[in-house]
Amino acid sequence: MRSAVSGVLGVVWVAACAGEATPPTVDDLVAFQASGANRALRHRGGSTPLALTVHLADGTAVPVPWTAFAGDRATVGDLVVTVTLTADALGWSVRAATPVRGVELTLGDLPAAVGARVIVDGAQSWSFAGALEVPAGQALPRDPQGRVRFPETLGDPLADAAHTSVFHGEVAGAFSLCVDDGDGRNTRWSAVTFERPGEGLRVRVFDGLLDDDAARAPGSDGRYTRAGRITVARAHPGRPFACVRSPAQTPRTPPPFPRGWWSWNTLFARVTAADLDRQVTAMAALDPAAKHVTVDDGWEERWGDWRPSTAFGGTVEAVAQRLHARGYTLGLWLAPFAVDPASAWVTEHPGWFLRRLDGTPLRADLVPGRSFAILDATHPEARAHLTALFRGLRAAGVDLFKIDFLYAAARPALRADPTATGLQAYALGLQAIVEGAGGAHINGCGAVLAPTLPWVQSVRVGADNTFERVTPGWGSVLALARNLSARGWVVDRGVTLDPDQPVTRELPLDEGRAFLAVAAMTGAFGYGDDLTALGEDRLGLYREAWFTGLRDALPGSPGRPQDASEAPGRTLLPSPLADLVGGFRAAPRARTPTVFALTTPSGPRWVLLHGDEDARSVRVRR
Repeated sequence: MRSAVSGVLGVVWVAACAGEATPPTVDDLVAFQASGANRALRHRGGSTPLALTVHLADGTAVPVPWTAFAGDRATVGDLVVTVTLTADALGWSVRAATPVRGVELTLGDLPAAVGARVIVDGAQSWSFAGALEVPAGQALPRDPQGRVRFPETLGDPLADAAHTSVFHGEVAGAFSLCVDDGDGRNTRWSAVTFERPGEGLRVRVFDGLLDDDAARAPGSDGRYTRAGRITVARAHPGRPFACVRSPAQTPRTPPPFPRGWWSWNTLFARVTAADLDRQVTAMAALDPAAKHVTVDDGWEERWGDWRPSTAFGGTVEAVAQRLHARGYTLGLWLAPFAVDPASAWVTEHPGWFLRRLDGTPLRADLVPGRSFAILDATHPEARAHLTALFRGLRAAGVDLFKIDFLYAAARPALRADPTATGLQAYALGLQAIVEGAGGAHINGCGAVLAPTLPWVQSVRVGADNTFERVTPGWGSVLALARNLSARGWVVDRGVTLDPDQPVTRELPLDEGRAFLAVAAMTGAFGYGDDLTALGEDRLGLYREAWFTGLRDALPGSPGRPQDASEAPGRTLLPSPLADLVGGFRAAPRARTPTVFALTTPSGPRWVLLHGDEDARSVRVRR
């Protein structure tokens, strides 16, 4: 089937019969292989040598030549390095007399024709994800010793570099590389990076980036051990990062996402209990099947204390009882690891909080103009505090917790347990929250994706769709579609994609339709507009048959991009806010996939989304 899409945008809801996928040819295969004394990656009939370097905590980089190996083991100075090789994975372990920071695996000089495009998946929820072009001559920043320099603020949504992808990376639709600890966990900051210092493309995999990632706990013999694994898989345009789920893992079905109204994109920090009653009445008229309300930031007196403010106008218990009586569930927003420095918790329990490497209290600038103390999840009393907080709110009637700014718990810092990495501490904190939440739906936001997935039912996969005092715009639609396309792998881990709630106010009607289509493709649709203030033309968008059919057909089953690796952009815009600022409108942005395939109970469907100025023709399987 061929469809022409023209104009600034277009969204088409297409139904057709599915065709058979074409099996890969020999030239499409990708695998690690032993090549004489070397190790290499085979891809599309070619072979690129691998180089291995061990990084110690003191900053020393130790190259490990393949010629030093006898079988799968090599001794280089004080290091004993073991490497195991299969077609789809390279596993490694290092034993040393001093702490080991991590391992770097380098693939040098891939042909530019293969590697000019990459797909990246940033550090956390709000990070950029999508296809980019790597310009010729681009090289990563380095410190005076020549080592790659990663931003100290890794985890800050605006600090992710265009060439850095935490945990995952894909090269031009040819192959995907993913990193973990050897058993599918992610307890260290890791990255796949891309550069073109010459004509070829260089791919580097780093396991361990930051100072607190170093292995600090020696074994019984006084030596330190670090282990990890790098996985490779043939990429597919409709499934970026194919390596994140090995064939041995059984996909879980994502849980249903509660459809309803969420306060942030309408009221921001001005939400009140009375607003909820008005929105529920309007939503009942528009969508009787929507039975949920989430109260976002603004209900609380202070971050960290988590008591309703006087301005909110009601207790959590009273709001929950009123909603439950009408057949609705209640969601509540918290930033569980962030505490206002004015809170009594900070002065009465200073040992519960992260410290900078010089020992002074760490203050994280999580929102403009505001800094917060961050709970140390390795401290047992801090974890008990988190569990008690969520247990009390659950008993008060909260059915869903939107937990935000999670990445703050993984910041490099001094902790009560000096042997824990930032991401190990992060997982301990999430475990304490889940224990207290008592079966409530956990929605992760500002989340480091890979290590978050075992603990949540849904996870945000992009930045906020709109901002206070900023007119909603087309950039939000494109950013959402890019992140949705790159992060569909989350669903195979049994977690629903949260696209944030779309808004149609102030948008041209066609742009509003596109916004609704992209959000509905996740299977986790929610209302972000002020439903009491929309005119009939906007309310009519929510009633159009194509939209209601799409919204109702996809509980937890997202659309998959068929062209995720095509037409990359040259400019990283990490947030829709940057897209909405006038100076960025003319930038050659990272492009959005055009063809999304969906599987529904009534058969396969396609959504065609066009965000460029020029007309183009696309093909979908018939």
